[in-house]
Amino acid sequence: MSIEALCDQDTITVETLTATTGASFGVSESWGSSTIKRCLVQELDAAESLKYEAEGQRVTHLLFFSSDPSIGKSNRITLSSDWGSKILSVVGCYTEGRPGEQLLWIVKGEYESTRRET
Repeated sequence: MSIEALCDQDTITVETLTATTGASFGVSESWGSSTIKRCLVQELDAAESLKYEAEGQRVTHLLFFSSDPSIGKSNRITLSSDWGSKILSVVGCYTEGRPGEQLLWIVKGEYESTRRET
């Protein structure tokens, strides 16, 4: 099976955080434009999550893409209904491949908390 076929298993929605300046120059942020993308979503088990926690990151899912998804920390991801329509915060992104090639783009995500700390 090709990398392209493997990375075409799940549907996600990617939203971008947009800042708006009001008339009194206050800034509010909201989730704006969204795009639908295909990837492979993989939920991490406890042992894999601990490896990331040792690096100071909380990661619950890895998302694999066969081309650059243009996703960064200013995005959030809604998983398809197959995954319970859960929302992930983007923790980081990286690529893997042989020298001179980029075969996989990997996005690290964490379940978005409904709790807001101030």
